[in-house]
Amino acid sequence: MQRRAFEIPEPDGVEEIEPESAMARLDQLAAPTLVLCGELDLPEKIELSRRLGRELPNARFQSIPGAAHMLGMEQPGVFNRLVLDFLAGG
Repeated sequence: MQRRAFEIPEPDGVEEIEPESAMARLDQLAAPTLVLCGELDLPEKIELSRRLGRELPNARFQSIPGAAHMLGMEQPGVFNRLVLDFLAGG
């Protein structure tokens, strides 16, 4: 499933930015954001998710028990409930 994502060529003119450069500007994002993370994910992914939840102005962070990185596949019921609740404004 992921291999296809790596096979797609990048369009001309795409500019990569350093992650820390983007992280320094999190306070500029005003859109409501749901940050989900599996409690069994890699420690650095969990910390990054928690940081996004803290630093994005309108973010909600939620850890999903019993899931690692593929939340929608590992815990589809919980994932769907959280996303639908978020989209409904709850």
